[in-house]
Amino acid sequence: MTGAELLPFDDPAARAAYARLQAVSPQATVFSGLPFADAACAAFGLTGRIALVEAPEGAVPAAGAVLFEKRRGPFRAAALPPSAEYVTPLFAAWPSEADLHTRATAVDALLGLIGERFHQAAFRLHPSVTDVRPFAWAGWALTPAYQYEAPLQGGGAPEDAWRRYPRRTLRRHRAEYRVEEGAGHVAAVVALAAASLSRKGMKAGSADAVVRLAEALVTAGHARAFVARPASGGPPEAGIVAAFDAHTAYYWIVGSRPGPAMTVLVGHLAAAGRAAGCARLCFGGANVPSVAEFKRGFGAALVPYFRARIVAHPALRALDRLRG
Repeated sequence: MTGAELLPFDDPAARAAYARLQAVSPQATVFSGLPFADAACAAFGLTGRIALVEAPEGAVPAAGAVLFEKRRGPFRAAALPPSAEYVTPLFAAWPSEADLHTRATAVDALLGLIGERFHQAAFRLHPSVTDVRPFAWAGWALTPAYQYEAPLQGGGAPEDAWRRYPRRTLRRHRAEYRVEEGAGHVAAVVALAAASLSRKGMKAGSADAVVRLAEALVTAGHARAFVARPASGGPPEAGIVAAFDAHTAYYWIVGSRPGPAMTVLVGHLAAAGRAAGCARLCFGGANVPSVAEFKRGFGAALVPYFRARIVAHPALRALDRLRG
């Protein structure tokens, strides 16, 4: 493979080349891995594609991406699957500023391929992609967004870095809950997450699809499901399906009843992430004030990233305007 190519998701050579890129790219996370992509396609009825740039046989591609295709009538869209923290291109190395100014890099080749083959596309870029000018030059709309990340390694317990109120809540209520782990808890976590969204006036997606996605990732060894139930007995009051990669634990699918159970469960997750060798705990989006303030309490720092979207076909742009 050379140049920029869009390949079938089940192509063994394409999968092998993408896996080589995943192994070295600074943008690689559990959400850019093939196990997550396989699970997301199966759960949400998406068609996977693999885009690769400069990928001679056996070499590491210069750039690549898993694209999740869905149809909008006659149009092809590279979509954001639900529950993906990142949907991002991977790069073996980011080009220099001088090279970017030529507009002839692997970044440009990848974006050019996507623009040719899709009528609409979207990414949630990895935070390491800070120079987003190639996207802007290629006509993509860019929106800044934020997430919170907390360190897990270092002296003392992870909660020592928390703010006073959540640290006190954890220490006061930890003995009141029994934390359990196992794939059998996934459905309970998803139900708690849907109830939490409902209380906030937000609509949850298909619970069955999210359960299938999470169970597949747990089975593949890339996620763990935890619940906190009262030590005195009763149903779970908080649940987390946490995703893991080599460096990061992710506060991924989460839900709880009002009360201290989630704070207790975050303490357990932080300890589990540290024991697994993770350097950080990613809390995800910090774009809703009340949610952001809750996550800030766990000693987390604000990390910016970008959402990127392009709508190339005039009919789709008109539809976007009608929908606001």
